[in-house]
Formats: sequence, C-alpha cells, structure tokens
Amino acid sequence: MKTKILFFLATLSFYSFDSFSQGLNGKSPLQPEASHINNYVPRYEMLDFFQYERNYLPYTYIKADQIKGKATVADNWAKGDIVMKNDDIVYANVDLNYNQVEDKLFVKANKGIVILKNPVQEFTINDGNTISYFRTGFPSINTYDDKTIYEVLKDGEFKLLKRVEKMVFVTVGYNLVTEKRYDAKVKYFVNDGNIMYEIMPNMQSVQNAANRHGLPVDSLLNGYAIKNESQLVSLIKKLP
Repeated sequence: MKTKILFFLATLSFYSFDSFSQGLNGKSPLQPEASHINNYVPRYEMLDFFQYERNYLPYTYIKADQIKGKATVADNWAKGDIVMKNDDIVYANVDLNYNQVEDKLFVKANKGIVILKNPVQEFTINDGNTISYFRTGFPSINTYDDKTIYEVLKDGEFKLLKRVEKMVFVTVGYNLVTEKRYDAKVKYFVNDGNIMYEIMPNMQSVQNAANRHGLPVDSLLNGYAIKNESQLVSLIKKLP
C-alpha cells in the first residue's frame, strides 16, 4: 500500500525519495538489512527515527510547526512478539511499532531499522500500559484480503476486528505556519469462521448484523446502548 498523503499548500513544494528500507528474510535472525533513517539526515542533525517521522513534513527535512496525532500505534518503540506466516519462526520481545500510514511493521534490529516484508501471521505491541494484538489471515472483504492487518479486539468463535488506515494532511496557513495532522479511517468487522462482515458501533448496525448475518445478540440488547467502540467490544465479548 502506498503512503497516503494529501497536501494543501500555499507556495511550498516537496520532493520525495525512495523507500529507505529493504525486506527482512523471515528465516534469518533480525539483522540490519535496511539503512538506518539517520543515513538520510544531514550529519549536523542526526535524528531519532520517531523524531523524523513525527516532526518533519513527509519526505522532507522541513519541520512542522504543529503536529496532531501520530502514524504509529505506540508513541515510541514498544516490545512485542512476531509470528511469521508459513513458518515456525517467532521473534520474541523485539522492539517494534506498526505504522498505520505506511501499513508496515517496523522492527529495530541490531544496527538499524527494518520493514518486515515477508508475510506476518500475527504480532503484539506492548506500550507499557496495554498489549494490542494484530493478526492477518482473515477472509477477503471489500478491498481487504488475507494479508490485511487487523487489530483483534475480541478473539474466539466470534472475533471483533478493527482496521485502521491513517492519512497525513499538511496545511500551510497564510502566516506560513505548517500543520501536520494524522486522520484515521476506522472500520470494524466480525469474523465467524469463513464469514466476514462489517459492523459499526451503533445499535442499528448491530441489529442489522443480527438480522442479516445471524449475530446472536438479540437476547443481549435489551437495555443495552451501543454508541462507541468500548460498548461494541463489551457486547461482542459476551459471545463465545
């Protein structure tokens, strides 16, 4: 998936460079097979990986004056485990982060940063407060296939999945103040065996899922309000 960036600019032009990272062979130990981001930064200003991604305009060395949101799941490197697809290989307790603009999993290796390109089955991200679970391999729906990465909000027979896609918006005001903003498009899905369908965190959508797809929640809806994600998760967690 290509980086999704929309620019609304007054008189500012940007130039891009090719991706700085290469794939990781799932059958090898984590090695620095990709150049570190600092290789692309002038020597007088060596940047932390997340400093560059967060504070600079995309593909430039121009700092944004204001930043709202973030591209990654965690604010910084987080600990997690990675299970490679079609392999018995597990990378345990590695430093990683999931970029939801690039839709790529970044791993901090011995001497640099790599992007995993070999198929990943699942991974976890522990930011110190919560552990988030991500998985692939679900039935195709709309433009998503078995390689699509979902966050698993509820596991079991009836799985509740969350798909987040982020876009970067850059605006330049008349006073030349630049704002970099991350907007997220969030979708929820229920997976029941080979059945996959979209659901939204509201009563009408849940009732439609019950009527059209047989989601067994009718007996649970009396006096139940669903207006946000946490309430939807709480309802689905009552199912097996």
